[in-house]
Amino acid sequence: MQVALAVVLGIGATLMLRSLWNLQHVDPGFTPANVLTFRLQTTSKYRALTNGLPYLERMRERVAAIPSVVEVGFAGHLLMSGYSWTTSAHRADRPLAPGTQAPTVGWRFVHGDYFRTLRIPLESGRPFSNADVSKSAQVAIVNETLAPQYFDDPSAAVRQRLIVTSGRSGADEPLEIVGVVGDVRHRSLDQPPMPELFRPLTQTFMFPMAMVARTLGPPEQIAAAVRQAAFEIDPCRPRAW
Repeated sequence: MQVALAVVLGIGATLMLRSLWNLQHVDPGFTPANVLTFRLQTTSKYRALTNGLPYLERMRERVAAIPSVVEVGFAGHLLMSGYSWTTSAHRADRPLAPGTQAPTVGWRFVHGDYFRTLRIPLESGRPFSNADVSKSAQVAIVNETLAPQYFDDPSAAVRQRLIVTSGRSGADEPLEIVGVVGDVRHRSLDQPPMPELFRPLTQTFMFPMAMVARTLGPPEQIAAAVRQAAFEIDPCRPRAW
């Protein structure tokens, strides 16, 4: 019995080490080195676009002014946090047959230099810009997994339109694809990337929000300065990871 147990434990340890080695060699789709992540928890007054977006802009300006910070961005969820919103989406030029359900895709909200901060490559098209506002054409960026699933030629995804289900009203919402970015393992390293679309916070605002900041040195060196900036802008006490 002791020998058998030792063999089982030995096999288990070997498999665990092999799994850890494999995960260490998995490309997450972004560059985590020198990136500080910071979860912003605010009061209800910032949960609407009119107050929330100016708050994030003040945070971005303050953090970007910290020495050694090179880029700052925001997202609805931290990377590999296990959290993800989803929605359904189908091509605008291919209406759904009665009684059918559109495929489910990941649904993420970003702001600022999110993609550049994390070194997520822009494969085609353009990133979001300050011109993408609530009164302009509603836009989205999709990842490399989504593009070929919906379009025969992934490079032709830009300027195509998707119909997605709004997370707030439940109504169908047409979105124009303006860019395609590389895949990111948002959920965990041991799960493949899912088809995802990104929306700019300037068009559809969500809170709470996570900030990502790329630095020239160890990110923990700016953590205190980031907390101080958040405290001075608002008396809430955001948490850092």
